[in-house]
Amino acid sequence: MSAITTQIVQAKPADDRPKLLYVGIPNGSLPPVQDMADWATTDPALLTETIAYTPADLAAAKTAAMCHATQFDFGTQAGMMPLFDATMWRGTVHFRPAF
Repeated sequence: MSAITTQIVQAKPADDRPKLLYVGIPNGSLPPVQDMADWATTDPALLTETIAYTPADLAAAKTAAMCHATQFDFGTQAGMMPLFDATMWRGTVHFRPAF
């Protein structure tokens, strides 16, 4: 889905493109979880966009994570958002522009 979205946006004239952002994990913020050791991180200088979230947003993210039964076991699903909040996000999700 990401690749298709990027191609569609990239095909538009530069002056008519919507802002396309990719989520990024700041270097040094991965939690000490073996299954995440090979996740890609990004130089914080490249993460020029941030979006703050509320406790209600975090609860909604946890509910959404619970839908990924084929990707993560129940314990991982339940603990993912609190872990991300405490380590990588800390109140804001970080993004880099696509172009």
